[in-house]
Amino acid sequence: MSSRKQAFLKTVEELQEEFLVHFPNGPTASTQSIIDRVRRSLSWLHRAASQSDEDRPPRFVDLWIALNALYSQPRYAKEPREKEDFSEFIQRLAGLPSGGKQLTQLIGKKHIQVRAQELIQNKYLWNEWWSKELDRYREKSGERSVRLEKAMRNDDAPIFLYCLFERLQVLRNQIVHGSSSASTRKSRDALYPAILLLEEILPEFIRLMIHAGHETSWPPIPYPGKGTPQHSEQQ
Repeated sequence: MSSRKQAFLKTVEELQEEFLVHFPNGPTASTQSIIDRVRRSLSWLHRAASQSDEDRPPRFVDLWIALNALYSQPRYAKEPREKEDFSEFIQRLAGLPSGGKQLTQLIGKKHIQVRAQELIQNKYLWNEWWSKELDRYREKSGERSVRLEKAMRNDDAPIFLYCLFERLQVLRNQIVHGSSSASTRKSRDALYPAILLLEEILPEFIRLMIHAGHETSWPPIPYPGKGTPQHSEQQ
């Protein structure tokens, strides 16, 4: 196991311990939304940490599910609003007492900025490039690059993370919807920085939720477990 992977596994295990200390009991009506988001996400992070370093598509998928567990809302038959849900999630984290400072410190790391720029500049992560709308692709990718640079200058973590999320979502679609083979070069070029980013960003999101998440309200979780307060049979 590589030293980086060992460090990631250690981080996940430490977060699991912190979670149990702060939430030693089962979910209640007031705590289920945050407890189950963190619990579900940690389970997928632990699974991602067990994947081979070279088995990048499964690792990315596990990390994406861990992210999705944190921001998703119970849309069910409604039109999905993933970008809006993620934006609301980041704004909620930024609004926590220490949230803005911690997210600003996170996006201020040079290696995170460089990897985010790599993904935004990767033409394979733009639907406009695939649909041969090249003028539109150049316009949108240029605008997003400028927006990212401005977010970095202004310490605007929500905008920075939203720009990154858009590209990660396209990569997710390519992998999950069978639009890329496991060994495709263009996927590997995007998967490596995407995995490194998610492995560093997700623990920070979870740490904020564990320590300060009680300072705000959270939307209901999708598909609550049977016997839990938010399950329909309990209402």
